[in-house]
Amino acid sequence: MRLLTTILACSLATSAMAGDALLRHQGRMLDSVGDPLGGAHSIRVSLYDDASATTLLWQKTYAIPNVDEGYYAVDVTGLSADNLTDLDDVIGADALYLGVAVDGTTDLLPRQRVASSAFGMTGSRGPVRGSWTFEEGSGATTTDQSGERNTMTGSGAGYGWITQGHTGNGVQFTGTGGGFQTASDNSLEIRDDLTLEAWVYRLGGDSSPMAVVGKENSYLMGINSGQLQAAIWTDSRSTWEWQGGGFVPLNQWTHVSVTYDGFAIRTFVNQELTSMVPYAHGTIAANSNPVSIGQRLDAPTESFNGRIDDVRVAAAAQVRQGPSMSGMVGMFAGTSCPAGWVKADGSSMDAATFPGLYGAVGNTYGGSGTTFSVPDLRGEFLRAADDGRGVDSGRSVGSAQAQDWKTFSVAGFQSGGYTHGDVLIPKTGYNTTYPFGGKWEGPGNRLRFQWDTTSEIRPRNVALLSCIKY
Repeated sequence: MRLLTTILACSLATSAMAGDALLRHQGRMLDSVGDPLGGAHSIRVSLYDDASATTLLWQKTYAIPNVDEGYYAVDVTGLSADNLTDLDDVIGADALYLGVAVDGTTDLLPRQRVASSAFGMTGSRGPVRGSWTFEEGSGATTTDQSGERNTMTGSGAGYGWITQGHTGNGVQFTGTGGGFQTASDNSLEIRDDLTLEAWVYRLGGDSSPMAVVGKENSYLMGINSGQLQAAIWTDSRSTWEWQGGGFVPLNQWTHVSVTYDGFAIRTFVNQELTSMVPYAHGTIAANSNPVSIGQRLDAPTESFNGRIDDVRVAAAAQVRQGPSMSGMVGMFAGTSCPAGWVKADGSSMDAATFPGLYGAVGNTYGGSGTTFSVPDLRGEFLRAADDGRGVDSGRSVGSAQAQDWKTFSVAGFQSGGYTHGDVLIPKTGYNTTYPFGGKWEGPGNRLRFQWDTTSEIRPRNVALLSCIKY
């Protein structure tokens, strides 16, 4: 069962002469556990006279070939006197209700109310004000996928198209100036709740701030000395102040996002909260500046060095944050850890750089003060902690145990009418016995039983790379 978080961006406007109308609708598709959908889907849009769908006024289905991270936008065109039951029912109604269905299913409930007037239908604009996926792969522009039509144009020599973006194509920036920017548009003048998000592939060279996406003298997300940070310019605080933190690793794709709600700035790395800075400075400053990606228009030296893909600007301070998996151990078939993981090799780590991991493991595996160690799992078999069961008593989480084996004995045997009891083979040393009681070529002949303690006893196994989530 698919769920749809419907984000209504209504502008059902009519022309007095032509009698046609336009409804813009955008939203996000999520599956039953809240994960965003991707790929090809269809949206059926319907207009009703009430929430119970008593009378269907209009309906049309739209194919969306590429839903990215669940986000989609459609311009609901064709609302005219030719195909409406009665155009006056739509334009003059006190209220209409919008029904949306995904992939031919029934309408998602509740249907949303849309108020109208004689010359237009008004509604709240959707929160996504810009969404750029850089799938063009060439040329000087990239299309806004949010439905707001905030096309970006590239300028300068400091960027180039790449085919190995986070999803499909992307853009690589050299950190020498140049990037993409929109035209001035009031849809990007976000005053209250704000979310900026992107996928980045950091290549270094960021001892000073590197801009990812922002609007001069309003809002900005960047990376400063490897830390994700944000700067918010408000009506009551008209200055740039880099805030927050969250380590962004080199040479791998990482999802970064920041939010502001008038009271605090929050940073997220791979959708996990990495910092929350109180910042009760109210409304974001308004201006006519464009939004830019990969560069700061007022500070060209703060350009991004690395790759950027799938950038979004939204008028909502919401980032879907899953449960923190910091400290989780995973086994991987490759030779390097994926994004958000480091090798479980006993390395010393900086607590400020990896606050989530430090909060999960503390100094269990070593370190003190501002440093801590990750467990060294190289070449080790893992065992679940006893945790009070009594099967492996006296063990704590993180404790190591040397190889061991059970006591071994040779069962009693007979020879030449002589019977010998069981022979115990100790774990250390050896046991010498005279098993045949002088019946075997002389009384001095004997056997020695001894464990080989120079190597371990092990089952068949496959070696994988052990990593820990930070």
